Amino acid sequence: VSLKYMSKREEIRMIEQQQFVHPLGALNAVVSAAELLALQGAVKHVFVSEAVKQYVVDIIFATRENDSLYLGSSPRGSLGLFRTGQAWAAVHGRDYVLPDDIKALAEVVLAHRVLVNPSARLKQVTPKRVIADLLQHVPQPDADLSRK
Repeated sequence: VSLKYMSKREEIRMIEQQQFVHPLGALNAVVSAAELLALQGAVKHVFVSEAVKQYVVDIIFATRENDSLYLGSSPRGSLGLFRTGQAWAAVHGRDYVLPDDIKALAEVVLAHRVLVNPSARLKQVTPKRVIADLLQHVPQPDADLSRK
């Protein structure tokens, strides 16, 4: 998620609103800690096929081999994309991850995990743009292979 800065007036209003009370203090729990832990455990059981795992790793390796990037994604990017794919599938009522899930999540999960090299930055290249370009070139597995 990329947030823009507030205007000066909005920032003053935020300071005033939080002078005595932080907004988190007014939140009520929507699930218990036990329920949250159970949900986290359930997500880990969402099936990820070998083809989708390979797709995740192919995307990560493509960031490491891209000339516009000074630094590609680390193995934590693979884990992040893998786990986020599982959570996304679960939220959408599936017990398996589709290649389209990974493709939809790659930019959000990886954009902050790569560094654009200085010469590419001068050409207005952004991490999001690099990842979007990579996704056009990294072969996506057939969705039917996702359930096996």
